[in-house]
Parts: sequence; C-alpha cells; structure tokens
Amino acid sequence: MGQIVKITCASCKSEWQCKTGCGILHGDLARVAQIYPPKQCQEIASYAEQTEYPLFSFGYRLCVCPHCGHIGSVPVLCLEEEEKTYVGACEQCMKEVGLIESLGTTECPVCRQRELTEEQTGMWD
Repeated sequence: MGQIVKITCASCKSEWQCKTGCGILHGDLARVAQIYPPKQCQEIASYAEQTEYPLFSFGYRLCVCPHCGHIGSVPVLCLEEEEKTYVGACEQCMKEVGLIESLGTTECPVCRQRELTEEQTGMWD
C-alpha cells in the first residue's frame, strides 16, 4: 500500500501532492515494466523472461526536477542481480530528476530555503 504525502515549504508555503511506495500490482515485474518508456520496458521485460525468479525492488520515490523545479514522485526500479536501476522522468517536463534522500537537506525549488516538511494525507493502491 502506497502513501500520498503533502510536501510543504515552511518558508514560502509552496505545496506539492505526491505518491510514494507501491501498490499490489507492482509485485509483478511485467506490470512494472509497462510504466517505463519503450526501450526501458523492453530491457526490463527481457530480464523478467530470462530469469525464473527475478529479484527486484520497486516504489515511487520523491524527487525534485533541476530543470523545471517540480517536486513530485518517480518510479524507481532496482534489478538486484543486474545491479541496474531505472528512474522515471519528471512528470512535468519529462527530463531527468534528482531523487530526494532527505527533505531536511533539500532546497525548496521556489525559494531555495531548506524548510520542506512531509505530511501523510492518504493511501493508494
């Protein structure tokens, strides 16, 4: 069960709604592959077909886009045996994002202050 979180900047009061974690359907690598662009989807599907019991971890993680300043969530898939990670693109501008490791050290893309907080507002599946 995934979470819906509200990210708020205490300084400028900007807010973003994001989903994190994963749902029940994300336990199947073939379904996860469909989230990614065609080239990546084909790579992931090929791995899934070649491996009887693929080891992977998947979830939506918080990110900030250095190009458009959007805070959102992206799908992150780690293929354990391949030691390969697939990270989705910004949902606003479709460019590469930076994953948020800690909100306390992440600058607000609007005011550049490090005052982001997270509040759980719901669940999703």
